Amino acid sequence: MKKIAIFLSLIFLAGCTYLEVSDDPVVQSSQDHEAVLHREGEPVPAAFPSQHFSVLSGGPASFAEPLFRAQDRVLKKPFGVLIDPDTSPVQPERFSGYHTGVDFEILDGELDQDVAVFAICDGKISHVRWVRGYGGVITQSCMMGDERIFVLYGHIAVHDTIISAGETVRSGQRISVLGDHLSQETDGERKHLHLGISLSDDLRGYVSERSALGQWLNYLDL
Repeated sequence: MKKIAIFLSLIFLAGCTYLEVSDDPVVQSSQDHEAVLHREGEPVPAAFPSQHFSVLSGGPASFAEPLFRAQDRVLKKPFGVLIDPDTSPVQPERFSGYHTGVDFEILDGELDQDVAVFAICDGKISHVRWVRGYGGVITQSCMMGDERIFVLYGHIAVHDTIISAGETVRSGQRISVLGDHLSQETDGERKHLHLGISLSDDLRGYVSERSALGQWLNYLDL
């Protein structure tokens, strides 16, 4: 009987050890679940449809993509490019100067679909309003290390925005959708996202001097 008892005890201990070293994550609560990023190549859990967890490869985990499949999108106007009405890659063109942000174009099939916009960082929403040259605009204040930055999301459908000024949002949280093509929501511009990051809460999309670009950051360098 003693041998049988010892044998059963060994089996029990072996089972406990297996549970302790298991590689499967144990989710203790819904809050823990929200904090776990999905594995690469797997879809975002349906339980959190308002969250967008994709992060630029090589970038800090706190900066999320502003649009789904951002890396697959054409950048007709990258950061710092000199634009004028004659040589602009977008025609017709009404703006001139050095581009202070990155323009993300829509993908095939998105012209008549809602295209969700996501916050790229944790921070407070400063403004949700209409601005000439952009149409709908959302501005956000975030911290990048010890430095405060100001993020501008331009050409947004303000009436479909699901956050308000003064609200704090998380990196990857859905905040709105792109404005309709050639509408008041885009101030007559094509359907796309202008993403600007400034050090001084400057709303300008273009500057006349290249040296002035020092007040902005290139999102693709973060």
